[in-house]
Amino acid sequence: MTLNLSQPLPLAASYNSNAASCALDAAFSSPARAYGLLHGGELVAERYASGYGASSRLRQWSVTKSWSSLLVGCLVTTGHLSLTMTLEDIFASSLDASAWSQVDDAAIKKAIVLEDLMKMESGLEDGQWNQQGTLIDMLNHAQYTSSGYRWKYLASTHVLAYVVAEASGMAPQEYAASDECPLLPSLGVHGTSAATWGTADVQWDTNAQGYGTSAYGLHTTLAQMLKLGQLHLQGGLTAPGGVQLASQQWLSLATSSQTTWSPWDLSDDCSGGTLDGYGYQWWIYGPPSDGGGGGGGHYCAIGYGGQYICVFPTLDAVLAVAANDASDSASCALISLVYGLGLADGAASTPCPGAPHQPPPPSPPSPSPPSPPPPHQPPPSPPPPSFPPGVPQGGPQMPPPPPTSPPPSPPPPSPPPPLPPPSPSPPPPPPPWLPSGDSTSQGFSESEDAISSDDDGGDDDDTALVGGVVGGVGAAALVCITALVVLVCRKRRPASRAVVTATHVTSPVEMTALRATGTSTKSEPVVSGD
Repeated sequence: MTLNLSQPLPLAASYNSNAASCALDAAFSSPARAYGLLHGGELVAERYASGYGASSRLRQWSVTKSWSSLLVGCLVTTGHLSLTMTLEDIFASSLDASAWSQVDDAAIKKAIVLEDLMKMESGLEDGQWNQQGTLIDMLNHAQYTSSGYRWKYLASTHVLAYVVAEASGMAPQEYAASDECPLLPSLGVHGTSAATWGTADVQWDTNAQGYGTSAYGLHTTLAQMLKLGQLHLQGGLTAPGGVQLASQQWLSLATSSQTTWSPWDLSDDCSGGTLDGYGYQWWIYGPPSDGGGGGGGHYCAIGYGGQYICVFPTLDAVLAVAANDASDSASCALISLVYGLGLADGAASTPCPGAPHQPPPPSPPSPSPPSPPPPHQPPPSPPPPSFPPGVPQGGPQMPPPPPTSPPPSPPPPSPPPPLPPPSPSPPPPPPPWLPSGDSTSQGFSESEDAISSDDDGGDDDDTALVGGVVGGVGAAALVCITALVVLVCRKRRPASRAVVTATHVTSPVEMTALRATGTSTKSEPVVSGD
């Protein structure tokens, strides 16, 4: 069924009171924030955690990459780009010989073709973080690896933002609202521009040049997540007789594995199938081993912390999940059920015993559109890469928490009343990279090294820094014993120390894929950001 995606999603007759919704509701738990299931073009089920609702803007993290992919698809469909163009071709009008001389490994980077960027086989990997406020900064953020054109996940490099801006002559968020590629209006989102960069439905973080981020930084409602999946399910057509945003050929390539070398055919803990590859900013999965789903697989947009948009073509279904869970377990508890829900056998219309029809959940008041970010505001640090969880089963786990300081020593038994202790020494200053305040700003800011959320309508309980300052203050006691003329005093100074631990957070599946590709998994100091 082809929907008019500019309109509200139609509710199924058995909305939130069918067998599929009951099964998903039973598996819905914190730290999941929201989920929604479309089947046959109808909203079969949705649920929100306390404090969240239909108008809540949910941080997408690397799901943003899949939105960026569609913008590139528009540019390829209209002829502004081709997959065989090199970075030298794309940036010909912006980078002359003098500008390229400021780029590390310029000769190699010039020759990288667009298709290799789309499928993460460009030979680039994320380097030392910089603000990426200019094209040259971005190109120097991405480091070339001499190990060859193996699959390398670019988590925090916003190269596609500059590609879209160069090819369209507009900032990415402007192009997404343009007549040539009306992605946002076609999904019912209006009013987004470089000046406002946000509406009640969408917020798109920008850099100092006003470019919307391409690797992360988008915030949308659950409905917009579902609509992006449905748009791909209906072949890029925005409505019956509507706009074809990108060609069906592009969408077919984007949502099937395009990698030439990769650690694929991995067991997938989330859906019970296999992780089969990577398309153009989409993760590609095979069907479950038990043959569920009619023999077909599915594809997902995935963001750190459990953000998923999964499209199941053989089931005519889309599942979207938003969470705040570095292990992805809350999201996977829902995704793992989809093939077994019985959607092909009528589970979406079969009543759930004892569950009356539920109206749509109430929404918190829509927030006012955010103010434009001040010019040249420095962005926060980048996030950890967003990989699917737990592959293979029993594989690497999340890094252990940082060690805590030993417990304080007990005081001596029954001492005489102590003398007044001396004033304590001031604590040592924190390391220079430890944040001194709120590091969130409007910039290239989805550092997937930590979850730091500003979702509208919800408990702001996200972890802003992985690790922290832990210290133990040893017991201090002053015991003086006087015997005749000799005064014996034993004094133990307060033991105070600050241990700062910052860990580059990587999900279990990401660890597997990174190790298989030979990518470093060393820990690095991180500061929270979007």
